Amino acid sequence: MENAVPLEIERKYLIRLPDEGLLDSLAVSRDWIEQTYLIPAEKELTDRVRVRRAVGGKTVYTHTVKRPVSAMT
Repeated sequence: MENAVPLEIERKYLIRLPDEGLLDSLAVSRDWIEQTYLIPAEKELTDRVRVRRAVGGKTVYTHTVKRPVSAMT
């Protein structure tokens, strides 16, 4: 399968809010990320359409379409 589309497995984790003072002392950059899901025009569509805005050194917009393949992908 030379042209196979890579599959993504969705995993979610609940973490504690990191110490902002510690983050400020490290050589890391922080971006503010906002995302929203768009409602499909046709109710039978199962694709999830997302728009994400990341604000850091510059603002970047990402448009993503996810199609369910199985329960985990």
